[in-house]
Amino acid sequence: MKKIISIIVISVLSLAMIGCSCASCGCGGTQNVPTAKGEVSIAYDKAEIRDLLSYYQANQGYVVTFVPLEESTDYAKLPDSARVAVVKDEAVIEQLKAAGWTETAQWTEAQKASNEKLFGLTVLELPNESGTSLNKDAVAALTRWLSGEAEPLDDLVKSSDFAALNN
Repeated sequence: MKKIISIIVISVLSLAMIGCSCASCGCGGTQNVPTAKGEVSIAYDKAEIRDLLSYYQANQGYVVTFVPLEESTDYAKLPDSARVAVVKDEAVIEQLKAAGWTETAQWTEAQKASNEKLFGLTVLELPNESGTSLNKDAVAALTRWLSGEAEPLDDLVKSSDFAALNN
């Protein structure tokens, strides 16, 4: 009797293994899982923001190209390299706004208030007439993440790595 039960159990497990390996149940090896959601260029003004955006990249799946904003940055040529900016310095925000950048319409007042309590960052974007859904999706994911809506950021806020960004 034990031998018959063992044969039945082994047969059931073998059939289950064969079924999953051929992807008939959607869990097999031929399933296409995207490795990244696409590349998004984001300008930033402080090194801590780049580190924070690295966390965003790791947690949201976007491939982020970082564009540092420095004193020598030509804001008129910036759109060639980035259409989204995450900044903290008021002087940089004013320079970007003077160059035609606006605060993103992607985030709600509640998200802005939550972000103000966390890091006090401003997300700006250059109006994009041609409009790419990737940028819009990425900015929406970025604003959700920066507000702590997509993932609780309490531990990250308290980390010494981001002390310079904390209010």
